[in-house]
Parts: sequence; structure tokens; C-alpha cells
Amino acid sequence: MGYESEILLRSLISNKKNFVCKEAKMIHTEKLGHGHNFEEFGRGMKSLGYHPLFVIGRCLVEFIKNGEIGRRGAWNMFWKYITYRPQAQGYFSMFPKEIREEIRDYQSKRIKQFLKDPRNIMKMMRGI
Repeated sequence: MGYESEILLRSLISNKKNFVCKEAKMIHTEKLGHGHNFEEFGRGMKSLGYHPLFVIGRCLVEFIKNGEIGRRGAWNMFWKYITYRPQAQGYFSMFPKEIREEIRDYQSKRIKQFLKDPRNIMKMMRGI
């Protein structure tokens, strides 16, 4: 659960950049979130040890924006993050403690940087 995000987060933590190739086209056979309505996103964030403020911010922005994820998807993401109880091992388990701590520390630094400049909140609100 959350293995794609782990790869991207580890590259950011290592001060590398993630490249998005806009020319590459991906066609989903099912609509994003189909079958789980974004509950898996919440479980993945929990499994990776996401910082609670990071999760609240992401879900709140998605809820207000009411975009591709939609309000129900944003709520499901948040609800599964707070209620999910991972298994001891296997696909539905937590990532190793050192990885979860590394991700949470990285997100804590990003939150602090974001909050240092009040203009960031205004930029974020305009983007919604």
C-alpha cells in the first residue's frame, strides 16, 4: 500500500527532482478512484506515516476544490487515514519505522517552510 508514493517521496527526500513527462499518455481503463473511491489513498498515507497536518491539508484542499477526487473522495481519504488499522505484514502493512519517520520529518519541514510565509496560504487559496 503506497509503494508508488514511497519511490517519489524517497527521491524528494534525497534532494532529487521528480520529472513529469507530459508527452507520455496514460489511458486508465477505470476512472481514478473507481472501486475504492480514494479510500486506498488514505490507507496509503497511513502506511507511509504521513504527517497528520499534511493529510488534513491535502484532504481539505481536495474537499474545497471539489475537483477530480471530489468531496466524497476527499472525505473517504481522510476517514480511512484516521480509521485504518494496518496488518502486521504484507500489502496492507505499515512501511518500516525508519521510512515512516523519514517521510514525516520531510513533511514537517515542508509544513514549517510553508507556514513561514503567509503569502503561501493566499497562493494556495487562489489555486483552489
